[in-house]
Amino acid sequence: MKITEFIKKHPSISPFLQLSADTLFYINHKFYKRRYSSEAVLIISLHKLGDTIFTIPAINYFISNSNKKITILCFEESKVLYDLEFIEEDRIDYLIVPKDYLRWEGRLVFQKGKNNLLGKEKFGTIIDLTGTILSASVLFRTQADKIVGINDIYFRKIYDNHLPIRNGSHLMDIYFDSISLTTPLKNISKFKMFKPSFRTDDPILIHPLAGWKEKEWGLKKFIELAELLSEYHPIKIVLPKSGIAKDILFDGLSNPVKIVVTNTLNELISEIKNSSVLISNDSGPIHIASLLGKATFTIYGPTNPIMHIPNGSHHSYIQKKLSCAPRPENKYCFADAGRNGCPSNECMQQLKISEVFNTIILFLHKLKII
Repeated sequence: MKITEFIKKHPSISPFLQLSADTLFYINHKFYKRRYSSEAVLIISLHKLGDTIFTIPAINYFISNSNKKITILCFEESKVLYDLEFIEEDRIDYLIVPKDYLRWEGRLVFQKGKNNLLGKEKFGTIIDLTGTILSASVLFRTQADKIVGINDIYFRKIYDNHLPIRNGSHLMDIYFDSISLTTPLKNISKFKMFKPSFRTDDPILIHPLAGWKEKEWGLKKFIELAELLSEYHPIKIVLPKSGIAKDILFDGLSNPVKIVVTNTLNELISEIKNSSVLISNDSGPIHIASLLGKATFTIYGPTNPIMHIPNGSHHSYIQKKLSCAPRPENKYCFADAGRNGCPSNECMQQLKISEVFNTIILFLHKLKII
């Protein structure tokens, strides 16, 4: 259970925790406060694939309004995605967080002595684009002239300038909030959409998995959908090597549908580059496709499309609206997107193949792919 969820269930302890956290972080921050003449900037972006993509518009905006050297603290897979956008930007360096630095089920970054992530680097400004206890654990004993960012209010005293995480906004906008603490925002809409770049005769790619099971529509449904769509356009199903046994898929598919098994993130990126549309659950590959300019169709269930869908008319989605669906101001449904006691995953179970197929067909006609 997340700390914020625990506090919601026990609201009486909130004032005591807030006072304790403010005192601890204020004393710690003042003790470690250092003034550096360096103008170098550190951006903390400790995200999974989809959220990494969502930070790119905000980082691009900062780059376009600053001439400072930038270092991004991130995971190895995030660097692969950032390289798709920033490979020619010589002002950007990276600090990679090794997996063995993560503790408490990946919620904390543990640094000690000579193994400090930042080493001898001296940063004038640190911008936190993560906004969780994970980035707070990095910042807790980090020295810098100025630390800004978004996070829960319990971590606000770690920062010189802090904003609480907004509810009901697209995730791209939330990361712009962090940038606004160092750079005034204006005309940011042009940064929020990745330029369309797809050929209508390239195959349609289907990725049937997601970050966790409750976000998945179901393999059998995707197989049947692939069969139906293959009558109109070339179809591929792409899977990670560790995903689903390939022979299981072969039992359910006819020859027109091709199966591609990828071993690395770069191989998945290559397959997406050679597709016209990606069809998937709410997952990282959807946002990689968006970054690469491909059209996308997303099947949403326990997550909120208002906050997640890629920007642009070449993106569409479907969601079964139930009483337990995420509220407009919430990122996930009441069960933390199914991970916290959803009894039956009805939002995915009730979504029929015919509903998805008919909606996709209209979308493909609109794109002139069929």
